[in-house]
Amino acid sequence: MSDKPLKPWQMATPDDPVARENPAPTIESSATTDAPQADQPTVEKPTVVTAPPSRPASDVLARLQFQGAWAVLPLGLVLVGVIGWSRFFAADAMTSVWWVRPAFTGLIGCALGIIVLSHWMRRQALRDVASQLQSGSLNADMHRHVPADVKPFLALLDRHMHVVEDKSSELMDEMRQLQVDVTMSETRRLRQKAVIDSIRDPIVATDSYDQILMMNKAAARLFECDAEQSLRKNVKDVIADPQISDLICSARAADARAADRRVEHERGEVVYDVHIKPLGGGSQGDQHGVVCVMRDVTQERTAARKKSDFVSHVAHELRTPLSSIRAYVEMLVDGEAEDEASRREYYDIIQTSADRLGRLIDNMLNISRIEAGTVRVNKEPQAISVVVKEAVDIMRPNAEAKQLKFVEHLTPVMYQVEADRDLILQAVLNLISNAIKYTPEGGEVVVQMTADENKGRVVIDVADTGVGIPEEDLPRMFEKFFRVEQNNKFAKGTGLGLNLVKRIVEDVHGGQIALRSEVGKGSTFSIALLLVK
Repeated sequence: MSDKPLKPWQMATPDDPVARENPAPTIESSATTDAPQADQPTVEKPTVVTAPPSRPASDVLARLQFQGAWAVLPLGLVLVGVIGWSRFFAADAMTSVWWVRPAFTGLIGCALGIIVLSHWMRRQALRDVASQLQSGSLNADMHRHVPADVKPFLALLDRHMHVVEDKSSELMDEMRQLQVDVTMSETRRLRQKAVIDSIRDPIVATDSYDQILMMNKAAARLFECDAEQSLRKNVKDVIADPQISDLICSARAADARAADRRVEHERGEVVYDVHIKPLGGGSQGDQHGVVCVMRDVTQERTAARKKSDFVSHVAHELRTPLSSIRAYVEMLVDGEAEDEASRREYYDIIQTSADRLGRLIDNMLNISRIEAGTVRVNKEPQAISVVVKEAVDIMRPNAEAKQLKFVEHLTPVMYQVEADRDLILQAVLNLISNAIKYTPEGGEVVVQMTADENKGRVVIDVADTGVGIPEEDLPRMFEKFFRVEQNNKFAKGTGLGLNLVKRIVEDVHGGQIALRSEVGKGSTFSIALLLVK
């Protein structure tokens, strides 16, 4: 059996048993069969127009076959009657017999009635055929038995239906393809929007009329506006920053070559690197839009400034001991030290300057390694009181040389912390060394430890009765190369010791360091470390 679908007039009627066993395909079933999968765009099904219930096919066929030719029968009877009567009867017999005229008149009226009825029945039957064609219930048997004068019409209708089916199939395919294209286009648009919105730098794109085409979420947050509502609006009405809006408009008004600009813009405390490039407009005279990308370079500028300051401080700190070493070496070479005592003094100064230079280089290397995360850390449970006791014993001769009262209050050995012994020892040594250097003779330096089991930490306090630190300088005490100017006369230093202590305590060991000071009364540095549970 052929798989070719039946034409509407070839379809069986609803009461046909064959049709009930093998129903013909309908528009709804075809749409269901051709429906796309779940990952394909959904195509709306065409609306099916249901025709009103039509007459049975046999009734329609009978009325189509009822011809007006049946009117010949009564007319023939009239003709035969007239001829026969005139031959076998007298000429006036037709008028003398009362029933002859009514009979002939009735036959003629019957013929006219047959003609009128035939015409009316054919019109009604053709209407039913059209209704059955619309509903798809016209079967092949009716198509074979319709009158010959109707068959050309059905043949033309057949060809027309072929054309309609082909066009309808093409239109359905085009509609599905268009729906797929629209879905894919929308998917690409949403994907591109998600990518642009994920960029942290503010991005704004405008057309050749300074109207906003696109704005990502970062730009919407920066300019405090809604990205969707800002579309197709003038850039000056959306961006409240006149410098940015004027820059975009001027770049758009320039030709494509001059529109490529890069400037630095400060917005409050934030510094942006604004890069504008032309959007569209291939030739020099064509109109074009622009795309503006604003990159936050605040941290880069801050790092560059700190790097410059660091290099300047390092150069200054290195120049001081090198100048001292160079000067005294030249004096020795020139023979200005005539006696052994003078030469010994020069040697001591050169050695002190060399030691200072070595400490400066070591501190810079340690800080750089800690900041870069390349320092080798060997953390183990350490009895913190033992480490602090070792630092106190190392610095005690220096305190006694200045006739300082050196007091220690340590915790029991049972309290341990997870720490690198050498780094913690270096941090405590730096604090005790500073306390001794900036405390006048006869003063007091106290090293005290306090364990707080409730908070799970131990605190190391290094207090002195030295010159103290002004309040305005307290926030900067842990910066690189920072030194209190009025305290420079008491001791020489590199300005890196406290910064190194902060790095060791906070960055390496996750502890805390604090400072309390008052001018003329002394200072207290505190290190807090977590106890081992």
